[in-house]
Amino acid sequence: MRLTIEIPDEQASRLGMDHEAMQQLVSRIIQQTPKLAVVEEVVEFLGRGPQPGEIVAFQASEDSQNRVRDLLDKSRSGTLNSDEEHELNAVESLNHLFALVKARAWQHVPSAS
Repeated sequence: MRLTIEIPDEQASRLGMDHEAMQQLVSRIIQQTPKLAVVEEVVEFLGRGPQPGEIVAFQASEDSQNRVRDLLDKSRSGTLNSDEEHELNAVESLNHLFALVKARAWQHVPSAS
C-alpha cells in the first residue's frame, strides 16, 4: 500500500523543513506508528482543518496523556517491552512534528489588542 501526503512547499518551508526532510519525517512516523489512540486523535483533529488558534490550543485526551505517562514511567524504570518502546518512539516523533506545527500556527493567531 502506498500513501501520499501532499504538503505545499511553502507550508513545509514554514515548518523549517525542506521537501525531503518532511517526507522522511512523515514516512518514519507512519512506519513506526502502531494503531495508537493519540495518533488517531491528532490525525482526526488535523483532518478537520482547524484554525491556527485551535491548533495552538490542542491537547490530547486525558486517556492518551495517561498512556504516555505510563510509557515514560516504564522507560525510566527500564521495564518497556519492545512494542511499548516502538509506541513511545512513535509518540515522541509525533510530538516533535506537532510541536513544529503548533509553533507555526502560533504565528498566525491574531494577537489580542
